[in-house]
Amino acid sequence: MMPSFLVFGGIIYVLFFSQYFQIKEVKIFGVKTISEEALRKKVNAELSKKVYFFIPQNNLFLFPAKKVKTDFLKEFPKTKNVFIKRGLLNFLEIKVEEREMAAIWCGLPNCFFIDKDGVIFEEAPSVDGSLIFKIDGKSRAEDIKLGDRIFEPDFMNKIFDSKKIFEDGLGVSFPSFTVLEDNVLEANSSFGWKIIFDSPSDLGVQMEALKKIFEEMKPEEKEVLEYFNLRIEGRIYYK
Repeated sequence: MMPSFLVFGGIIYVLFFSQYFQIKEVKIFGVKTISEEALRKKVNAELSKKVYFFIPQNNLFLFPAKKVKTDFLKEFPKTKNVFIKRGLLNFLEIKVEEREMAAIWCGLPNCFFIDKDGVIFEEAPSVDGSLIFKIDGKSRAEDIKLGDRIFEPDFMNKIFDSKKIFEDGLGVSFPSFTVLEDNVLEANSSFGWKIIFDSPSDLGVQMEALKKIFEEMKPEEKEVLEYFNLRIEGRIYYK
């Protein structure tokens, strides 16, 4: 009868040293703007390492998928998520989900592309106009880096929901918002006037009143209009 240590050794050899479970191909999907070459280089660096100095890491069981995912998210800020699947036929399948630009956020001193989750992932030019929605956050002056979450997803939703409510209700474009202290927002219209409001407030009732006031205003009044203030519930002040 074959000694147990030989059986154990044979199992270890088959699992970790034989060709059966070596990773021979890496398939990367979902890459749009991130460099696939850079991602593949990172993966190949991990495949070339050894565990305990002598066990090859290019093995379906030993490949550090969790570490690679963490490194991708850290080193490539535009990466939103990474899914790694081990194939039984000696391959790795890596699916990358990239962040998509929702707006340009400008702080001090630079501007960045920001997604709907409130994460900045790439430097951007400072823009004015209606082509790209802009969020001005100059009240936030601390040091920031790519991959930081500037706003919580709920707050970003408030911004985009408010933008839609104002534009649909008034028929006016709002190409930029300014975030002030205490979550106070200024929605800046394409005509130069603004709407000041608290982001947590319910805009439903106020919007109906605002729409009525706006429709009843004379053209000459709109030309000199500076702002609507919705911060006091049940009241709308304008100048």
